[in-house]
Amino acid sequence: MTRNGMIGKGPIVPTRCLPLVVLVGHDEPEVSRVAGLLGGIRSGRLVAYDKVEDVAQSPPRGRAALVVAATLQSCEGTVRAVEALRRCWPDAALALVGDAGCGRQECWARAVGAMYFVSPIAEAQWRALLEGAVAKSSRR
Repeated sequence: MTRNGMIGKGPIVPTRCLPLVVLVGHDEPEVSRVAGLLGGIRSGRLVAYDKVEDVAQSPPRGRAALVVAATLQSCEGTVRAVEALRRCWPDAALALVGDAGCGRQECWARAVGAMYFVSPIAEAQWRALLEGAVAKSSRR
């Protein structure tokens, strides 16, 4: 249990009730950066996976507020990955992170209602993305 992410302050909130942020396919420095930002807003749980297949084999409990996936080399692989993540969490905000010049993946992501960010994501963009998803999840 945690007290809204701060020891000794605020009401006790079971961690399973905090909004869930799922990262898929991101490298360790990016995961650490997101964990620090999420800790800074004092709300939310972070779960990171190396591959979409890992999510299917061992999904986290709870409703995800935000799912952020790194794009794969092929557009078809990215399409299948996003479809699988959408099945797991149909109500979550979904974002893809890819390289500049991947117009086909960006168009497809936007067509299915996902946000698309060019890597590397600026800290201000990460913060806005996390804060918005956690706030929206709290209103549900």
